[in-house]
Amino acid sequence: MTDLTPETATGVGAPDNDASLRLFVALAIDPAGKDHIRQVQRDLEKLLGGYVVIWEPLDNLHLSLRFLGDTPRRWLDPTLETLRGVAAAYSPFPLQTGRIGAFSQDGRPRVLHLRAGPETVRFLAMQEAVESAVQSLGLWPPSDYPFTPHVTIGRVSRGLKPSAYGNLEHTLNNLALDARIGPFWQVDSIGLYQSEFVDGEPTYRCLGEAPLEGKGGGR
Repeated sequence: MTDLTPETATGVGAPDNDASLRLFVALAIDPAGKDHIRQVQRDLEKLLGGYVVIWEPLDNLHLSLRFLGDTPRRWLDPTLETLRGVAAAYSPFPLQTGRIGAFSQDGRPRVLHLRAGPETVRFLAMQEAVESAVQSLGLWPPSDYPFTPHVTIGRVSRGLKPSAYGNLEHTLNNLALDARIGPFWQVDSIGLYQSEFVDGEPTYRCLGEAPLEGKGGGR
């Protein structure tokens, strides 16, 4: 299992005040891809039995490229324009979800995910370009975590008894050999998203998109 990143550790933060937005950069998943992930969630729910997992709603599913965190509202437009500059250099490309995995915290599985790929030169170069562009704005430091293409599908309840973690980890290790290959979907834009609480539930909302136009030095 892989250690948690800041984003996957908490899902979303506390409700933001009027001065900031909690932001991340991500790729959307099409309806067919989401339907496949929902079936994987149902299958895992049966396999995990009594283990308590809070499953991600279909509307929240996405593939993160860069977690930004609390960001002053005045940086929203400059960030979107920077992302549009990156996206304009890249052509659309296909992605799909695959193997089941888990991110851990304190040695315990916390976040269930599906790896995403194929990790092509174009895909990884675009993510690196997003990282460089974000840093060029001078608001966010370099990420401390290597990029792991994944889609979060559920979070293990923190109310789970400590004695149950051993069996859960064993089950997840066996499931890691299980390739749940999903349908390809076409990535045609980069999205800037806000995470917030709506009626007490975490919700992700796309604030703007940067279309992949293939005009420049991207692949």
